[in-house]
Amino acid sequence: MNYIYAIGKVEYRFPSLDVRREFYRCLGSALPGPGENEGEEVYSHIHKVLSENLPLAQELCWVLTVGDFDTYILQPRTPRELRLLVDAIATQHFNYDKIQPEKIAYDLLIGVQQGAAIGECGSLRLPLVIVDNIQTFREEAIRNFIHPMIQSLNPTQPQENNQKMAQQMQISSAFEDIATQTTEMLLKDMLERVLYLTNNIGRRDESRALNYVVTNDLRLYTQAAQKFYSEQKRVTDIRVERADSNDGRTICNVIIDYTHYQTQIVEQFFIPVDVTGKWPFMVNTIQPYYGCC
Repeated sequence: MNYIYAIGKVEYRFPSLDVRREFYRCLGSALPGPGENEGEEVYSHIHKVLSENLPLAQELCWVLTVGDFDTYILQPRTPRELRLLVDAIATQHFNYDKIQPEKIAYDLLIGVQQGAAIGECGSLRLPLVIVDNIQTFREEAIRNFIHPMIQSLNPTQPQENNQKMAQQMQISSAFEDIATQTTEMLLKDMLERVLYLTNNIGRRDESRALNYVVTNDLRLYTQAAQKFYSEQKRVTDIRVERADSNDGRTICNVIIDYTHYQTQIVEQFFIPVDVTGKWPFMVNTIQPYYGCC
């Protein structure tokens, strides 16, 4: 039995022609399939129809794509998980190259693969995962957490003199631009680095630990911002190593490297994560790491 903790995107597929035809009949018009239209409202319509017609939703094949690849066929454990799969459709988009960045969303899959179980959907054959939970999150949520915190680091102080106030406004405006750029940089350094990591499909213990940290521990983003502004250090690597455990539990250390812009000296921190069971959890908060480089 393999526990799965994967970040990707929930999509639907048609297992047969009759299911496809019934799907479009329920929509009330011959809407195009995924990838053929840029209208965000189309998926909202699909979500509404499937929410009101769960028997049809149950007939669809549900797939988690990681990167650009179909990775798992999803089997909801109960009607609750089926509704979660349907709800994930509401954040879909036809063309990710043309949507607003703040609307980009990801789905976090938590489930179990029984041995080497394979799911089939027409000609599609993929590992079968029993779904225990689906959590949908947007980059916007992390962005909204990081940006105000960076703004709070603005060093300017209120001034009574009008000339100084004008100078302060110019500095604040420039700082706002910097804060925005830094927010996007941190997202790329932390979240996107993990999302596009080779072979991270949320099945290995190391991948599950990494996916848990970047989606659950916002203090990691806080530290990265503070290191950048206060110490001129930027995240240059995130990796995972197994830790020794005396009680038989599986512990993985998520290690973050911060490199100084000028000296190139590396400072390391780590977050120990227990991945023994289906639900990972942090053993301790982020702390300095003194292991071998």
